[in-house]
Amino acid sequence: MEPTVDTAAVSPEARHWLGDGTPGDQTLVFADMVDSTSHLIRLGDAAWSTLLDALDAVRDDLACRHGGRTVNVAGDGALITFPSTDSAVSFCEAWHIACRLSGIEIRSGIHRSVVQHRANGDLAGLGVHLAARLQATAEPGQILVSDRAACASSRPFTPRGMFLLKGIPAQVEAFEPESPVGLGSSPESRPSHQRCNL
Repeated sequence: MEPTVDTAAVSPEARHWLGDGTPGDQTLVFADMVDSTSHLIRLGDAAWSTLLDALDAVRDDLACRHGGRTVNVAGDGALITFPSTDSAVSFCEAWHIACRLSGIEIRSGIHRSVVQHRANGDLAGLGVHLAARLQATAEPGQILVSDRAACASSRPFTPRGMFLLKGIPAQVEAFEPESPVGLGSSPESRPSHQRCNL
């Protein structure tokens, strides 16, 4: 599958930030809690703060177990980096389950891109914004993966359509990870993206 982002339509700098499959690429995950204000009102300030602290610890532990690193936390959302799409997807699946056990849904966006490292330890670049926009587009409980990240994965995905994301100079095709064998459709029915030409 050819990447859906029309790199000819964007600037050379934008093509660099969107990612070109080079070894310097990183897989970016933006994950955010759904309806956090409603949970806060229901639980109260103290109980919600305690729950957030506990879930933060779970998130960071899961990220570490999957080879990732939490880069930035803002409110009840986080930016986490991983060396591969496969590890990022596995983390998101585990993180969504952990939060669901606490009655909270997560929406996540995954993109693979070149990034810039800021002096304060944060990351910057168009690829970071793309991952954040994917997360904002996802439905509660959904993991949306860009075509760039899907092409770098051995996992099977289901196409979820083309998206014009705010601030991104071209449409991006998004995918959703298929359920593990035994939990979803049969392997024969799953589209494979292992033949991407990056």
